[in-house]
Amino acid sequence: MFNNSKSDFRISAFPAKGWLMVLLTLTGPLIDWILGFRKLKKLFNKYKLEGLEKKAFVNRGLEMLQVEYNVNNTISSIPTSGPLIIVSNHPYGGIEGVILADFLSTIRDDVKFMANSGLSLIKEMKDFFIFTNPFVTNNYKNISSIRGCQDHLENKGLIVLFPAGKVSYFRKDKNRITDGEWNRIAAKLSTKLNIPVLPIFFAGSNSKLFQTMGKIYYRFKLLMLTREMMKRKGKTVQLYLGNLLNPEQLKGSSRDITEFLRMQTYLQDPEYIFKRQIEQNITDLPELIPGVPYKLIKEELEQLPKKQHLLDFKNYSVYYGYYEQLKNTVREITRLRELTFREMEEGSGADRDTDRFDETYTQLFIIDNEKEEIIGAYRMGQIDLLLKNNNIKDIYLSKMFNFEGDFYSKIKKGVEMGRSFLISREQKSIYGFFLLWRGIGEFMVRNPKYRFLYGTVSLSNIYDPRSIALIDRVLVGENYLVEPVTDIDIQLHPEVEEYLTNNKLNLKELDILIKTIESDGKGLPVLVRQYAKLGAEFVSIGSDIEFRRTPGMLLIVNTGEASAKTINRYFAEGTESYLNYQN
Repeated sequence: MFNNSKSDFRISAFPAKGWLMVLLTLTGPLIDWILGFRKLKKLFNKYKLEGLEKKAFVNRGLEMLQVEYNVNNTISSIPTSGPLIIVSNHPYGGIEGVILADFLSTIRDDVKFMANSGLSLIKEMKDFFIFTNPFVTNNYKNISSIRGCQDHLENKGLIVLFPAGKVSYFRKDKNRITDGEWNRIAAKLSTKLNIPVLPIFFAGSNSKLFQTMGKIYYRFKLLMLTREMMKRKGKTVQLYLGNLLNPEQLKGSSRDITEFLRMQTYLQDPEYIFKRQIEQNITDLPELIPGVPYKLIKEELEQLPKKQHLLDFKNYSVYYGYYEQLKNTVREITRLRELTFREMEEGSGADRDTDRFDETYTQLFIIDNEKEEIIGAYRMGQIDLLLKNNNIKDIYLSKMFNFEGDFYSKIKKGVEMGRSFLISREQKSIYGFFLLWRGIGEFMVRNPKYRFLYGTVSLSNIYDPRSIALIDRVLVGENYLVEPVTDIDIQLHPEVEEYLTNNKLNLKELDILIKTIESDGKGLPVLVRQYAKLGAEFVSIGSDIEFRRTPGMLLIVNTGEASAKTINRYFAEGTESYLNYQN
């Protein structure tokens, strides 16, 4: 289908008046050659682009330029209907718009771009555009273009914005090639109309010559954009989709939201997306050991001293014990641990999750008396008992962290917590997690000499490495009390680092940020939130090389200084006596 509007790729076709029009007319042919317009015009004729319908135009335009593109990280689907704002970085200044027009048009028919008015020369694409002038901030015509975007969104359309307005360039203030400052249009439209935003990142940048010419005089970049687009010939452009950001995740001022959207865009940079190294594929794991008959477990429970039966609630009972008392019970715990951890892409990789520490550590566990099975457990290390030979290697976490100084003196008065699990059926139960912590509280009340809880929260392999890096950056920061034996070594994009420097996130804000990264929308691990309520100090993150390289965040809680409200929930009737205990 053809129309009567045809593109005119001549510099003299730009709107101008007076002496400027005369100058462009006289020098136009030379400038057209310098800018690559003449070559572009020949290609237009060769590929018969003039007058094509817009979708056919962008498709054949990519064929003309011999440019292909890959859409990676499609962790969120683009809604096929309903209002949507897409924001993107602007590394090339032209080809990314053509690619998005082609890609998005295969999904829906209502795609519009807020675009530089200079693109009005491309008549075949005019139906894609709502024109604006990014170089004039107070131009009244820009108000009408914003109104046009709003009208399109109110009609349930899709708007694509390049908030930088200008192509990415080398910024001395950041010492890297990146977008200029983003305008706040996307934030304002999203807030006003309650519309989701999808960030898209284009990998790459323009040539060194382009950057050099821009340093000499910024307008030289504009003169080179056509040639830069032609340089894409035969290359594949990579674009990366982030997760869809719902309006409830976009709170704050338009400035705050704009910074958040920019950070979310650069968060998709593939150079800063790491694949976790897991030593053994989950499909290659050996079969688990057979389950232990419950009658053998019950016999061991009946032999436990009454003080080791910590509490009962509904059909559940919580106990603690030692290996020599509970050999069958511990065997079943290690089987269930491996089963549960495999579901989270963790575990030992063996037929059960066990090591020499199971023979010296204390096992706290929950029994479902109706179903006659273990539903969850915690492995606890009573440090005074473990260090009776003054050998730090008798502490499990010494394999992951180098303990010293003040931290070491604290843990000698504490209990090491680790290897916690709830079977999959109980992970969304309101009782399982609560009973584990009530059991810990009751244990501490009965052993008030212990004033500290410390251990690691497993940052499961089902978490995106970027989430782990953010947790490390926000919650841990720089801490010199403890160093990991094996560091996680995950870097964040400089734009993300800059965002975190300028915005001190609290736990709730970090939780929201993690949810925007994870494809299933999960936030911080529940144990992180739980320990935070107890006033935990997050100390370090290390990798457990014997546990499928699972990252673990080391923390310590001074139970004597936890808030009365929180500690009373788990210590119950013994709270007052515990807090008043004097060593």
